[in-house]
Amino acid sequence: QAGRQVFDLKIYPSPRISTVTPRIGPLGGSVRVTISGLFFGSAYSRGYSADAYSNITVDVGGRPCGDVGFVSDTEVQCTVMEGVGSSSVSLTIHDGLLTRSAMLETGFTHSLVYAAGALSGSGNGFVATGPTSDGGETGMAVSGLDVSRVVRAMLTMGQAVYAGGAFASASSKRVNHMIAWDGNEARTLGFGVDGSVHALVEWE
Repeated sequence: QAGRQVFDLKIYPSPRISTVTPRIGPLGGSVRVTISGLFFGSAYSRGYSADAYSNITVDVGGRPCGDVGFVSDTEVQCTVMEGVGSSSVSLTIHDGLLTRSAMLETGFTHSLVYAAGALSGSGNGFVATGPTSDGGETGMAVSGLDVSRVVRAMLTMGQAVYAGGAFASASSKRVNHMIAWDGNEARTLGFGVDGSVHALVEWE
């Protein structure tokens, strides 16, 4: 028919972010993180095949995440810069005029101080980080880490917080009084210990 036009319409999926590991780090940044999710780079998600995909940017709290590196369609790495408190993590793919983004709220937390103890009433343990981005130097935010009883000792090493106490479970699994926490979930340390932990010390 006269005036008939044919268009080739291509629709690509938007990226998705599920986790950032580690999810905590110091105020000064310089933390290498792995962003896990979907549709970062593949023939299906980008429309062409390549050994490695570029044109990906990552922001943490509105600041560029440095040295972005493509790993796979489900993983991207970058180096988080300085910041304060909890920040959103956003990832944007730039394919010519087509851009698409994903965001994870409270995806990364810059911390100077960690605090722990037990919540009044329930007696469940808690781990808090601070300062918060909107609370000044004294603001603290209780994490979402689920600990069955009081946390009595903490130690930071690398990009993890090690905690000990009277708790037998954390993140809905048996841990026997000791955990390593990266801001996402609690990780068991071997088989744990038989009794309550009152102190943790780095040993060389």
